Amino acid sequence: MDVDKDLLKRLRSQMLIHCYLYYWVDSPVWTDEFWQSQANRLERLQKDYLEADLSIGIGFYDDAFEDFTGSTGAHLPRDDYVVSKATQIYRIHSQKTVDSNELLVDNTSYRITRQEK
Repeated sequence: MDVDKDLLKRLRSQMLIHCYLYYWVDSPVWTDEFWQSQANRLERLQKDYLEADLSIGIGFYDDAFEDFTGSTGAHLPRDDYVVSKATQIYRIHSQKTVDSNELLVDNTSYRITRQEK
């Protein structure tokens, strides 16, 4: 079976971001139902990937998603990548402009960087 590694990476990234917004910022942008549908999709794709007897990971948070069942995302990492991406998504979703380029979470300041086009 041919499993799309880019799709797996994209779904993992979405899970990381939306779990961070839900569990740590308390500002989800997805409904619980949509989150669950995406979590179930990711779980199925990962099982397909394992059944294809591919012994290597996809190189994107492999350890964090090793036992992912779609039941919760509270255990997923919240590192600088996740915080940065989640902040960008939240700002886009809320359509708010923030005077500061920082997000304060758990008394830690995270700098938001913008990429020029």
